[in-house]
Amino acid sequence: SPIVIGRFNPYQRLLHLQPYAIAISVHDLGEMLDEFVAAMAPHRAHLYVIDDASVVAEVERIELYYQSQLMRPEDDVTQKLSVKEINPAASYDPSDLERCRTARTRGVIAVHLYGHPAPMDRVVELARAHRLAVIEDAAQAVGGAWAGRPVGAWGDAACFSFYPTKNLGACGDAGMVVTDRSDVAERVTRLRHHGDSGRYQHVELGFCSRLDEVQAAVLRVKLVRLATWTEARRRIAARYRALLAGVPLDLPTEAAKARHVYHLFTVRHPQRDTLAKALTEGGVGTAVYYPRSVPDQPMFGGDERRWPEAARAAREVLSLPCFAELSDDEIERVAAAVRHACERS
Repeated sequence: SPIVIGRFNPYQRLLHLQPYAIAISVHDLGEMLDEFVAAMAPHRAHLYVIDDASVVAEVERIELYYQSQLMRPEDDVTQKLSVKEINPAASYDPSDLERCRTARTRGVIAVHLYGHPAPMDRVVELARAHRLAVIEDAAQAVGGAWAGRPVGAWGDAACFSFYPTKNLGACGDAGMVVTDRSDVAERVTRLRHHGDSGRYQHVELGFCSRLDEVQAAVLRVKLVRLATWTEARRRIAARYRALLAGVPLDLPTEAAKARHVYHLFTVRHPQRDTLAKALTEGGVGTAVYYPRSVPDQPMFGGDERRWPEAARAAREVLSLPCFAELSDDEIERVAAAVRHACERS
């Protein structure tokens, strides 16, 4: 049978929720949410945990944070975002922050892409030297760590996504902001609920970005299994590396200080589309994350010539099947298909 890029059953393990069904409300922030937030807190020591959910969850979480105390009223994040070039390994050198920084720079967004943590010690060191805020985009990296410290515990705030396909996924849109600043926590909490400071006292414009009880109940149950699922993904990645050794394509790497959670196992090949077509014909599903780089998006002008490495990555990246339930037989079938396709190309 075909091997899909990922598997998601929105009702997976839903029977475990039966004891809590009476407490579930789709309208209120209630018991299930409180219990899920409390369960997440030990993973983010000394942090405030603010739940939220939105159709545009991750973008909105970052916007929620940017509208906190770190941004002045005259600052417009959408107009002042500076996109930084990556290196050939689809990562970045924190020292390049010096070249990107201007007098108008307010903060740095460090993206833990594909589940591999950014080099947060250097990012934070350089940001603090220039009094810049640090925001971690941890959408793909829950459970990851850099230098033994969990992602989400380095910056002024971090944004997590619990979109259904994530390593810790809800049955719908869901997410979370964590911060160690009480002022930021207070304002993000207010912004997620239409700027309401309590009892329908709306002191500013905000969002409708609340995580409902159903999603909280699902996430609370699945959180217990996250460590096991993460180890399964790491085992799958190690097996891929062993089976694909010597194949002419670039495999994902793991820095010495990093704990990669392999939300995606993304390889690179100069004839990516040809490889993807061959794998599809062989019954192996693949996906491209992402076919257009950030600076190539229309809102930034769409000029990829200024960002050659980002443009090259968009042409070469290809994600192979990687999910906790992937069997040894399926891993070997995928690797054999990749090896065969690369030898033909």
